[in-house]
Amino acid sequence: MRFQSKQLNEIIFLRPLLIVGVIIGHCFAIYSGAWENTIGIEPVWFYKFLNPFFVHLGAFVMVLGYLFAYKKDKYLASSTGNFIFTKFKRIYFPCFIFSILYVVILQPELLVDVKTVIANLLKGTGHLWFLPMIFANFCLLKIFQPAIDKYPITSFICSLALYFGCSVLNVAFLNVVFHYLPFIILGYLLYGKTNIIEKYSFLLLFLWFCVFIVYLFDINRIVSIPLIGTFASFLAGIALLGVTLKISRKYTPIKFINKLNDECYGAYIFQQIIIMLILYHTPLYMYCSTYFLPWVIAVISIFLSFLCSKLLLMTKVGKFLIG
Repeated sequence: MRFQSKQLNEIIFLRPLLIVGVIIGHCFAIYSGAWENTIGIEPVWFYKFLNPFFVHLGAFVMVLGYLFAYKKDKYLASSTGNFIFTKFKRIYFPCFIFSILYVVILQPELLVDVKTVIANLLKGTGHLWFLPMIFANFCLLKIFQPAIDKYPITSFICSLALYFGCSVLNVAFLNVVFHYLPFIILGYLLYGKTNIIEKYSFLLLFLWFCVFIVYLFDINRIVSIPLIGTFASFLAGIALLGVTLKISRKYTPIKFINKLNDECYGAYIFQQIIIMLILYHTPLYMYCSTYFLPWVIAVISIFLSFLCSKLLLMTKVGKFLIG
C-alpha cells in the first residue's frame, strides 16, 4: 500500500500563521489577566482583547484532525497500540523534557518534592499542557475512528455534549481534553469537503470577527462561556483554513515558508519560555512604553522562537524530540 507523505500546502501556510499568532497573543497575556502583572506594567484597555484575538489553539487542533484524515490509510494500517506509542514518543516525551526545562528556568520553586514534579511532568508545565491534551485527543480519534466514519454528524454532536457535560462536572484534565475534542473531529470531517469553506472563506472571517466582538463585549458572560466563545473558535479555524486553501490554489509555499512550517513545533515549545524571560527577567519593560512593549517583545520572541527551533533541529537530539 502506498501512503501519502507530502505535506498539504494549505497546512504549510496555515501552521506558521497560527504559531506567529500564538506568540503575539502571549505577548499581550499580561494585559488580559491571563498572566500576573507582578512587575507593575501600566494596563492598556484595548490590549486585553488582543490575547484571545491572536491565539487560536482550537484551530491548531482542527489542523491535527485534518492531517489525521489526510494520513488515514497510514493510520488504519497501524495498530492502536503502535499508533499510541508513536504519538507518545512524538508528543508526550518532549513534554516531559521541556517541562523540566520550563520549571528549572522559570519556576524552580516547583522542585519541592517528587510528587509535585511528577504531576507537572504529566500535565505539562505552563503552555506545555497543550501537548498532553493533543496526545489524548489523537488517541481518542484513533480509537473511535470507525464510529466517526460511520456516524460523522452524531460523533461531532456527542463530542460537543462531552465538552459541555465535563464543563458542568468541572474535572480539570477532562475539561481540557473534551474542550478540544470537537475541534479534532471537525478537522477530520472537513478533509476532502472544503469547497464551500474555501469559496466563502472571507465571509467566514468577517462572521468570525462579528461573533468575536459579541463575545468580548458580553460583559455579564451570560452565554459567552462556553457557547459564543466556542462558536467563535470554530469559525476562526474554519475561516483560516479556507483562506489558506484559497492561497494554496494560487501559490506554492516558498522555501522560507516550508522551513517555518518545519520549525513550528519547536517554536511553540520555546515561545512562552522566551516571552516570560524577556518580560519578567529583563528590564525591557522599564525602558519601553507600555503601548510598544508587547509589540517589541513579539518581534524578539518570534525571531528567537524559530531560531531556537532551527538550532535544535540541527542536532540529533533535536531531530528526535521535535523533528
